[in-house]
Amino acid sequence: MLDEHRIHDRRRHTVRHLPVAWRATRVVWHKRLLACIEGCGTFAERAASIAPGAVWSRAAARAAVAMSAGNVPVDQIRKEFGVGWWTVMRAVLAAADLVVPVNPTRVGIDETVMTTGRLTDATVSF
Repeated sequence: MLDEHRIHDRRRHTVRHLPVAWRATRVVWHKRLLACIEGCGTFAERAASIAPGAVWSRAAARAAVAMSAGNVPVDQIRKEFGVGWWTVMRAVLAAADLVVPVNPTRVGIDETVMTTGRLTDATVSF
């Protein structure tokens, strides 16, 4: 790749990565801005582990989605990774779109489950 292009400049790109010792971590990547030797323009280097313009790595997003699947609150996840609430929610919603929807043909109800709980005076409040 560098044989075909020359380094024009470098850009500093900071992304959040997996927490280390329960602390949010940052990865600083000095991206190369490459210039085409044929004069067709400049473009930034890309990495498979970091999406263009992302604030966190793909591994961090996958870990956050896994934590969310384990019923960890989004607010706790965002604090652990050091990102915003909507950053976590966008990753969770994108993962939810990939889940195949379930279309049940039958629904069974067990009437004995509905009668197992008993209300006592201590639990009833009006």
